Amino acid sequence: MNKYILPLIGLFLVIYACNQLVSSKSSSFKLVNATVTRWTAGIPDGGSGTDYNLSLYLKTNEKIIFDSIWVDGERMLCESQLMKKDLMEVRTTKFDIAPHNRSDFKPVKPPYFHNGKALIRYTSKGRTHFFVIKNFNELKPINLP
Repeated sequence: MNKYILPLIGLFLVIYACNQLVSSKSSSFKLVNATVTRWTAGIPDGGSGTDYNLSLYLKTNEKIIFDSIWVDGERMLCESQLMKKDLMEVRTTKFDIAPHNRSDFKPVKPPYFHNGKALIRYTSKGRTHFFVIKNFNELKPINLP
């Protein structure tokens, strides 16, 4: 019986560590709003796509770097912009182009299973973290001029 205790403790520690990496809570920021907007270009062959925008309230003065968002199993690079001292916007666009027609498309599955709508990767205090976006507020579609 004693030979099973150490492996069980080890397994528990691994599961606990993985759960700490992927969370829907962060000590560095608070998700204020997450929106998704479908858009269509107003010119022929202008394309269409989906914009994903996150508004985050920063809880720390530490530098936070957001680099990737996974939505529907597809990884997209994201951009972030400090709007005020403690408010940051993170955004990305998913274009409605077949993946085989996109030169930048490299299918990368999310590194962790999650039950949310999206997963975002960020670096804070020199460590990589993952944040689960549980849901997006869907805004009215936009037809661009």
